[in-house]
Amino acid sequence: MTGGWPCGSRQVEVLGRCGRVAWMLVFAAGCAHGGTLRRQGAPEGNRVEMEELRIAATQSESGEFVVQVYDAKHLFEDGLDTHAEGQLEEAAARFDRVSREFGASAYHAPALYNAGLVYRALGREREAIARFTALIERHPESADVAAARLLLLALYEAISEHEHIEELAQALLETPLEEGVRLEVLVRQCRSRVMLHTGASAASCEALLSHMLAERATAPGSDLPRRWVGAAYRLLGDAAWRRVQATSLQDAAGISIGDRPDASDRIAQALMARANAILGAQVPYLRAMYLGDPKESPYIAGLVARMYEGFWNDVMALPLPSPPVSLDGEELAVFQDTYRLELAKHLVPVLARARTAWEHALNLAAETGLSSAGQSHFQAQIAALTRFVASVEAAQEAADLPASMTLPEAASRTRGGPDIEQP
Repeated sequence: MTGGWPCGSRQVEVLGRCGRVAWMLVFAAGCAHGGTLRRQGAPEGNRVEMEELRIAATQSESGEFVVQVYDAKHLFEDGLDTHAEGQLEEAAARFDRVSREFGASAYHAPALYNAGLVYRALGREREAIARFTALIERHPESADVAAARLLLLALYEAISEHEHIEELAQALLETPLEEGVRLEVLVRQCRSRVMLHTGASAASCEALLSHMLAERATAPGSDLPRRWVGAAYRLLGDAAWRRVQATSLQDAAGISIGDRPDASDRIAQALMARANAILGAQVPYLRAMYLGDPKESPYIAGLVARMYEGFWNDVMALPLPSPPVSLDGEELAVFQDTYRLELAKHLVPVLARARTAWEHALNLAAETGLSSAGQSHFQAQIAALTRFVASVEAAQEAADLPASMTLPEAASRTRGGPDIEQP
């Protein structure tokens, strides 16, 4: 809002808001003017500090001149007022004007910070990044630098520019931080290292997270934010699952198509090792579910279910060992279908675990108000698993008949594992 006083053929516009008088102007011959003094904080001795004064003149279509008189203080406060009224674009423009026109003002640093916050709220990440970066570069002594770095971490992660995160995270970790903030920084740093495929550094970051969580997250009265506790445990779960997947089950068993029957022993050993690895990998996921943000729990439960489904699919894709005796084409097909079916029979508990995890995910989705689309997805997963387990059980009952007559559907399904949609 602006106000003005006529002065001959000119009008002097005073930048202010809500009835606040920005300047006291004295109009005499030639419309001379003067301004009030503004002190920065508590006065030191007899020193008086003054804000720079700006005067801008424009000519209207009618030929009248309009003169604006303003300083950084009133532009800044005008930005606060417009922000309070929900006029975010106008507020950002006001703060930008302070930082553009008053580089030496005490309001320069807070104007950059506020502009960054407003642009972030508007979803204009790159403009927010530019303001926070300028604050850090121009005012390294500002009390807002740490907060600006933390916001930059989130912004760079949001636009997938992970290469900028490491330096920011390290700068933050070298300063005193609250434990919850330190956890957030570590999580974002670890996630960026994973995205950049820096294996060794990602592993060292995960080790720091594990140590921090072991000491604090499960302690009575822990004040670590649940959001970041859950995010940290999910990150550790993802890392464990990646390690499980790093070696294919086929390579772990050391088998290839046409191996002799004694390969079954190696297969059994590899399956046991893989099952134990999955049990270990699900521990941080379960902690993420119960110690983290409840709204994330359905998705975490879905990740646990997908681990078991992935195990099933890996097993079903294993090459079969050769039969103990020479078989013709039809006999070989029966042997292969019978072998797969027997393998499926022993692995049905794996799918039962997956189904239990999906059911848990559905319950959590209902409790946390997950969208109906998300709940429908979980229901579809449960239905697919149930149908498939039923088909395996039915095939087992008919296993004494020729496979080519009674097991074609079950055999085709077991060769590729259950037809389960992956979220």
